[in-house]
Amino acid sequence: MHCYYHRDVVAVATCRNCCRGLCEACTAEVQKMSACRGRCEGDVAAVQALLARSDTAFATAARQLRIAALICVLFAGLFVLLSRRMPFATATWLLLPAAFVLLIGAALLVLNARRYGTRPPSA
Repeated sequence: MHCYYHRDVVAVATCRNCCRGLCEACTAEVQKMSACRGRCEGDVAAVQALLARSDTAFATAARQLRIAALICVLFAGLFVLLSRRMPFATATWLLLPAAFVLLIGAALLVLNARRYGTRPPSA
């Protein structure tokens, strides 16, 4: 492959933004990634910043899913308590299935939180 800007020079890198071949003179290193000098450096830096934030977003998502699961369990417990104290049988038949659905939802949230928590680190 030859440099996109200098057709007679062999490329030594590929731009991470536009995928063009680059020679030594045209290559700019942006956080260990190659970019077109003066053209794609800002875009590659922006992508790197997004990748860095995505790692923290996964950890935050796992924590938020666990909190949501705890809230579901608390509401399920509240529904079970209310169903025991209600004088109407209809309320019992409505609250107990709702509590069961909330417990299933909490279990699914915990499973998803584990998936987010065990995300392999990006290279």
